[in-house]
Amino acid sequence: HRSSLQSTAPSATDEYSDFVEVSYGPSGEYGGTAAGNPLCPLKDVKGFYRDLLIDKPTETTVGRDIILDNGKRIDWYQQGVPENGGMWQRNEPGSESKYSNLGSGYVAALVEHKTGQSFSAYSNKFLFDKLSMSRTRWFKKDLPSDTIVAMPLEYSNGAYEEMDIIVSFDYASGQLFSTPNDMAKWGLSMMQLGAPTLWSETTGKSIFSCQERDEEGDPPDDCEFGYNWFFLDNDMQDDVEENDILYPFRERDWTYGGRHSGSESGAQTELVVLPRAGVFIAVIVNTNGIGDEACEVLAANIAKAPIPTTSSGVRGGSLAGDASSDPEFSSFGDETFYVGGN
Repeated sequence: HRSSLQSTAPSATDEYSDFVEVSYGPSGEYGGTAAGNPLCPLKDVKGFYRDLLIDKPTETTVGRDIILDNGKRIDWYQQGVPENGGMWQRNEPGSESKYSNLGSGYVAALVEHKTGQSFSAYSNKFLFDKLSMSRTRWFKKDLPSDTIVAMPLEYSNGAYEEMDIIVSFDYASGQLFSTPNDMAKWGLSMMQLGAPTLWSETTGKSIFSCQERDEEGDPPDDCEFGYNWFFLDNDMQDDVEENDILYPFRERDWTYGGRHSGSESGAQTELVVLPRAGVFIAVIVNTNGIGDEACEVLAANIAKAPIPTTSSGVRGGSLAGDASSDPEFSSFGDETFYVGGN
């Protein structure tokens, strides 16, 4: 999604006539200097998505002062259309399906438009703080001062090299800082579909239900996606291969289940949520460059491992009560990792 928008970007210069990468992406390998450039401010999430949706380059709000080599302003809309290498296009609902994180970033813009506050502050108040996830934030600067951060490592030419932490313009679709302890708290909440602490049970069920629609507006038979999750249900169990993370749980109830994996420069993640089975797996590592195999192998071994049983008889920790007071969580660790790739 980020690279598709910058792939056809024309040359641009700043006020000093220096070359500027006009990607809205991170400050790492994809986006050059754009995300940290004051001409393309990270705070203007609403402006960026407005520019992306409206084919009026003369009314650009983000990066309006960047002068392109053709003398025009940045036309984000044209960079997003398929003919120019992008993937943002107008289609009838259900007529075409493409993987993209743009919608996740768009949600952040909508929240900011509706509430008048930053998506980061909104998330802290209504998500992270409600679950006592004090070391989970969208930006490093918002973490507690005593936080120890695992530096992201880029795997290149057979070696790992430290790299700068990426800051995405559309941060809601591609970055997060969290810890194993905090992810465990999130997982416990998802065992109850997030209800009633975060939202209603109806909302929780919709998150882990099919959200795809065909041209008639109905869920397709081969539905893949819920909200930001690969959708899981019991009909999928027969198709699970032996080396899959889900294989050890193929005889459990997958109703309202979901999974997702992702990677970004210096990060890989793997998440599995099976509320009816009482299963939550979260793997976070601080490197990439070797595909998703590292997380998948580690998650698969976690799934197969004999997990110690607590005094309540629940494997891996209590499914009820305050996660922060559960002694089982003391073994997970509080080192904070950068979580990329949605």
